[in-house]
Amino acid sequence: MTYTDSVRNTYTVKVNLEPPGAPRINVNPSLIHYRGNPNADVTVTVVSDFECAMCREYHDVYDSLYARYNGRVRLAYTN
Repeated sequence: MTYTDSVRNTYTVKVNLEPPGAPRINVNPSLIHYRGNPNADVTVTVVSDFECAMCREYHDVYDSLYARYNGRVRLAYTN
């Protein structure tokens, strides 16, 4: 038994926190560049920065994702 289980068994625990909602980003649609099937059920939207080193490192991840699911996924990119 873990400590949290023992506390729950001894005391009435009331949780007042709710999980955070999904982030909402308003992006001008004319600034989004698409690659892949325009009718795909899944669209992966990447908000990135050309000058960010981590963003550049993930470029290969997006390319492999596109290659693996070509035709079934659409990639959207905005800077």
